This record gives sequence, structure tokens and C-alpha cells, in this order.
Amino acid sequence: MARVEIEGLRSLILQRLEPMFPDDHAERIADVVLFGEMAGRRSHGIIRLFPGSYGVMDEGVEPRPEVEKLGRSSARVQGSQGMLLASIATDLVEELAVESGFAVVTTRGSRSTSGSLSYFVEKLTDAGLVASVSAGTPNFVGLPGGSGRILGTNPLAFGIPTNQRPFILDMATSAISGGDVLTAAASGSKLPRGVAVSTAGDATVDPGDVLAGGAVLPFGGHKGLGLSLMVEILNKALTGATGDPGDWGHLFVAFSMSLLGDEGDIRRRAQAEIDRLEAGGARIPGHRSLAIRDEALTLGWVEVDDDAYERLLAAVG
Repeated sequence: MARVEIEGLRSLILQRLEPMFPDDHAERIADVVLFGEMAGRRSHGIIRLFPGSYGVMDEGVEPRPEVEKLGRSSARVQGSQGMLLASIATDLVEELAVESGFAVVTTRGSRSTSGSLSYFVEKLTDAGLVASVSAGTPNFVGLPGGSGRILGTNPLAFGIPTNQRPFILDMATSAISGGDVLTAAASGSKLPRGVAVSTAGDATVDPGDVLAGGAVLPFGGHKGLGLSLMVEILNKALTGATGDPGDWGHLFVAFSMSLLGDEGDIRRRAQAEIDRLEAGGARIPGHRSLAIRDEALTLGWVEVDDDAYERLLAAVG
């Protein structure tokens, strides 16, 4: 692993992005990518800066984000760069929710990943909002016992503020994410058993089999499949996105805790529940990633995969 100063890494990320995007767009995307690296979620870090990663797009492709207000507390954002769209949608749903107490914003037209959903949910919880973000993605998931791809990895994230770190659940509804497959392929690693099948429907631990047309599986049998179906339907029906590789959809929902009572009381109750669960030995979702990010910020540096770092250095010349 290469130890890289955070500001230096951000500068390299921007050098990679600036030939492809206007400065303000590049800044937004860089923040999402950098969060992935700092939070230990390398499947959504600098690996997304290279072709074939469903991350950035070819040079000269203008993302052209467009915002349309639909009502006092609703809007949609359309464009082609997932991280950029999600960043704009997050700011918009926060603004509308702070003004009216509740807001929903959709995106469509994305042809690339939105990055780690935790990044956007944390921003909303920092604003004192309860939030949910989900994404409908191109078909990459097959059914147990079958072959072919029928669903997206369909990630879902939820967050609620507390008196300390927010509770953030961020998960793919597949057994592993598409980014995990890309990361394994790039590092020459094997996949865990029981999470993927080849094009013939046979179990495989080779990420190359998945990238060649195989599929990953839903997590948790029929329950995971049901959750994936829910995200799939919501992120197509409510956004108008088709789920094709050039038309991913996202759904952002946020509301103020003050709609349901005193915000301080709700924060205290949420914190008390987390304290109770931790005392019983439970691992709280989201806390480890945020702790890793906070430590990186304190130290001023982050450890980056050697191959990915060398590839980034080569890309920026």
C-alpha cells in the first residue's frame, strides 16, 4: 500500500478529472472519490477514475446536469455523470427539506456510479435530517440457480442523526457490489464463495467470469431478493429511469426530525439505542467507515492500493 497525503491525492484526482469536466463539476466528483479512499471503501475510490469502472466518462462528454423543480418539496436532476448528479441532488434535497420539513429528489440519465452512498447520507444527517438514498443500477445480478443478469446491485443507504456519529446503513442488495468485483479483478483476488455465477450459471470465485457476462447473486436468499426488487421498482417507477447502462436512476428522501417532535429528544433517543446495542456487542453500521475517514483526516494521509496509485500517476502524466 502507498501512503499518500490527502491533499496530494485530491490534487491528483482533480488532475485526472479536469480535462473531462468543468472545475465545479470536477470538485464535486473529487470529493466523492476521495471519501471512498479515506473511508476504506476503495471499490468506490480512485479505481473509479479509469475506463471500464462505471466511474468517469470519456473525455469530451459533457454531463450537462439539469435541475427541474416539481413542487415546493420535490425536484428532479437529469444528466449523465452519477457522482455529479448525486452531489447536486443531495444539496437540493437538503435545501428543500430544511425549507419545508420534507423533500424528495430523483435523478435519471446517469451512465456511471454515484460512488459511496454513505457520503451523501452523512451530508444530510449533518444537516439534521433523516435520509434515505437508493440507486437503480444496470443489470449485474442473477437469480439463484439461474444464469444471466436480471437485476442491478441496487444499493440502499439510510441515516439518522444522533448525539455522536450518525447511524448510517449503506449496502448493496447483492451479495457483493459491482465495485467489489472490479477491485478483485484489478488486484488478482478471488471472490468469496457463493456470491457469483458464470455465464453458464455455475458457481465461480473468478471475478473475470462475472465481468465476462456472469452475475453476482442477491444477498440473503429470498429476503435479499425482495429488497432488491423494491429498490429496482422504486428507482424506475419514481424516477422514470430505465436502468439501462445509460439511464440509471436515484431516489433521495429527507425529512426534518422536528416534524415528529423535539430534535434534541429524538437525537438522544437514537443515541441511547446505539449505546444499548453497542453494550450488547453489536457492531453499528457506518461507524467503522466514518472512524477510518476521521483517522485519515487527523493523520493527513491515506493508504492507497499500489497498483491503483501507479495507474493514477500514469494517467495524469
